[in-house]
Amino acid sequence: MGFREVLPASLQAILQNGLLDRTFEDALVPAFLYDELAEVKPWAGAVGSTGIFTKGGLMTPVTTPITGNDATAASYGFEQYSVKMDQYGSSIDTNMLVSAMALASKFLEDNKTLAIQAAQSINLLAQSALYGAAAGGETWVATTSSSSTTLVVNNANGFQSAVVNDATTGSNPGEGLTGVATPTVVPVSASNTLAVTINGVANTVVGCNLATNTLTLGTAISATVGWAVLASTASAQIRPNARATGYNIVAGDLATLATFQAAVTRLRTQHVPRIKGAYTAHVHPQTVEELFQDNNFLLAYRGRADSAAYQNFEPGDSMGDNGEFVGRFSGIDWVMDTVTPTYVNPSSVTVYQPIVCGAGALIKAPFSEMASLISALEAGSTVQIDQIAGVVRILRAPLDRLGQVLSSTWSWVGGYTVGTDVLTGDSAIYKRSVQIEHA
Repeated sequence: MGFREVLPASLQAILQNGLLDRTFEDALVPAFLYDELAEVKPWAGAVGSTGIFTKGGLMTPVTTPITGNDATAASYGFEQYSVKMDQYGSSIDTNMLVSAMALASKFLEDNKTLAIQAAQSINLLAQSALYGAAAGGETWVATTSSSSTTLVVNNANGFQSAVVNDATTGSNPGEGLTGVATPTVVPVSASNTLAVTINGVANTVVGCNLATNTLTLGTAISATVGWAVLASTASAQIRPNARATGYNIVAGDLATLATFQAAVTRLRTQHVPRIKGAYTAHVHPQTVEELFQDNNFLLAYRGRADSAAYQNFEPGDSMGDNGEFVGRFSGIDWVMDTVTPTYVNPSSVTVYQPIVCGAGALIKAPFSEMASLISALEAGSTVQIDQIAGVVRILRAPLDRLGQVLSSTWSWVGGYTVGTDVLTGDSAIYKRSVQIEHA
């Protein structure tokens, strides 16, 4: 006996006519806001739970004439970054006895709610990876210290890794190729130190505890709460009035078009490609409110041009439960996003963290063997498994002793990561997004 045969007729009908699938997908897809930024690189089976990606750099331009009758052989570098694959999911149970009078509608509502949870969960996974890279390497001293190599900071993210040059690649002396070093991101240690400045004074980090936000320094210092701590590999962050860190932001440091133009300039100078002709900004509703008080923003908004994004959305149109498309202008596609991160700094000022991204700012690695896994699990069982917009939905026939509880589950297997760009531009490890902080 298959899955459908054990269900009441009302549920068999919504499975047969596709109503359940449409309800699940309609609730699922629009909430993938940060996921839309991702470049998809499927994860093949039988390769373990952690993958290493390798990316080639560019060749150095040549501006001197050739001497002799042959060109000198050159080479280009490679860099590596990783992604970790995990399984995510959750379930909801529909009691057919309790729901007997309105079984189909209750089952649809349960699956709609489940799909919203799945979408929000995956969206937050993408957001976490994106902001983990964009917000790393800039923080402030959280606890006063006296002549100590132990420094407690507000957020140690971005201080846990250093860049080292591994053995050269592409070396072939017989053909005149000497090879180039491969920059690799490794944990900080006494032998792989990270250069930092603390209140403008140079130091090094030789250890990092993310759980306690504690840095181990190469040289002991006496530190004061609020001092800026900046890693040499830090991602670019922009704040109004040139505030050093979020600690220094005050109530008057509002968002303006100039802060976003500075982010665009940063991306352009680092040669970050655009997404379909523009960069994408995810902004909090409070950010939008402040921008509409900025005269330069209003002028740009009134003079915006048509964009590819208008083919699907008009300014003010909904992009699901969490987003709204504001328009394209000043080189940016603006997405108002209610889950844009915020925090409260020590001065009790709420700090908003919009982000501006270019192409390749985020990488999504979904497990590519789900179809085969689904076929193996579903064969001859009382389980129906469907893959909808990359998310697996599992419907299980009742297994309780009374045969009344029907289970619905979602699952997604994969991971998100951010590719490094060590070989181009300045010393920042991650260059394809710029975080803005404002009051």
